[in-house]
Amino acid sequence: MTSSARPILHALGLVGLAFLGSWIGQLLFSSPWVGLIVFTTLIAYMSLVLGLWVIPCPDDPDRPEKVFCIGLSRTGTTSLCVALHEMGYEVYHMPFKLLRWPGPAPSAPRVDRRWADAFDAQADTPVALVYRELAELYPTARFILTTRDTASWSASMASFYGRYATIFRYAPFIPVRRILEAAYGEDWATKSPREYADVYERHVAEVRMFFAEAGRSERLLELAILDGEGWPQLADYLEGVAPTKKAFPRVDVFDLTWNRQPWWQLRSLLKRRFPRGRDVRP
Repeated sequence: MTSSARPILHALGLVGLAFLGSWIGQLLFSSPWVGLIVFTTLIAYMSLVLGLWVIPCPDDPDRPEKVFCIGLSRTGTTSLCVALHEMGYEVYHMPFKLLRWPGPAPSAPRVDRRWADAFDAQADTPVALVYRELAELYPTARFILTTRDTASWSASMASFYGRYATIFRYAPFIPVRRILEAAYGEDWATKSPREYADVYERHVAEVRMFFAEAGRSERLLELAILDGEGWPQLADYLEGVAPTKKAFPRVDVFDLTWNRQPWWQLRSLLKRRFPRGRDVRP
């Protein structure tokens, strides 16, 4: 599909959904307008949940240096996102649109610069897949590798992805399956804890080696959130002010995805569209 055809298809899809909403509203409420309002609200909310909008982000000297959280799933990435948000960063967790795929599977992903520019901090598997390219694109960016006991992590991964395999295989609009295959292999849904442990150990070793080379060590922080590390290490590394009177967040991924991140996305969108009166971070 050419890039010029996508806006036309998107517009046709929205028109079709509008007619569908009106029809269902007529059936259920005897009013097409009620159905149209309900469907419009639902579509807007799902757009926020799925991150379908790329937020324009002009140069802003008040923005902090970018932070890329390159730990694998189930290492505390969700909690780290909430912590960074509380420190004043515009954050996005599981940014599937950060990746662009230059060819059919199993081609390696590349960075979509528009999405990379759009947020101050991003985390989870898509970021972990392209940390080398991000390090080259953003020479002053900071990187955080969240770590966890290997046995605990591998057991959690095998349980989590085995439980939600069907959802992740057929998730609409989001190439979750392709992301997981690129990160963990085609057998991600059936991997044993031992096999997942090999993936984890290889990723951690490769990250450490990459940042140890060419004097990049100062750009990487290893953070073991599940072992009790949190505000002191994060604030010292980012040279920022952490809300030390609060306990470090411990947040479930679905709570962030469905309850918090949509409103963060909306707030960020409004700040980018209407920059006057925005908060200036210390």
